[in-house]
Amino acid sequence: MKYVAILHIDDAGYGITLPDFPGAFSSADTLDEVLADVQTIVELWFEGEPDKELPSPTEAKDLVNHPDLEGGILTLIDVDLSFLNKKAARINISVPKYLLLKIDKAAEKANMNRSAYLVESALKRAEKSL
Repeated sequence: MKYVAILHIDDAGYGITLPDFPGAFSSADTLDEVLADVQTIVELWFEGEPDKELPSPTEAKDLVNHPDLEGGILTLIDVDLSFLNKKAARINISVPKYLLLKIDKAAEKANMNRSAYLVESALKRAEKSL
């Protein structure tokens, strides 16, 4: 979904604010870095508040007198909101039988079902690699 962003450029680098997400901002040394931060700052804006409502995108024309626009550049940013979809999805994986038995034993020891154990294990590995 496209949201309006206000970009500021000065000697210190680049800054970006998202008027539809109060308090959401970022700064970086390069334009590429600050634009890449937008997805992260939107995800952080929702973090810890699962019931927070998704704001409707403001139209650019409605921000003409916005205080953050002074000295800034108005731009549209595409935000991937798929992280908000918490609905479980069924997947199929292939695992050698002997490994499945090991996974099931480990899940039982952790007082978890197989799906929860696999998801938690995959997330731990993914977080290490990011």
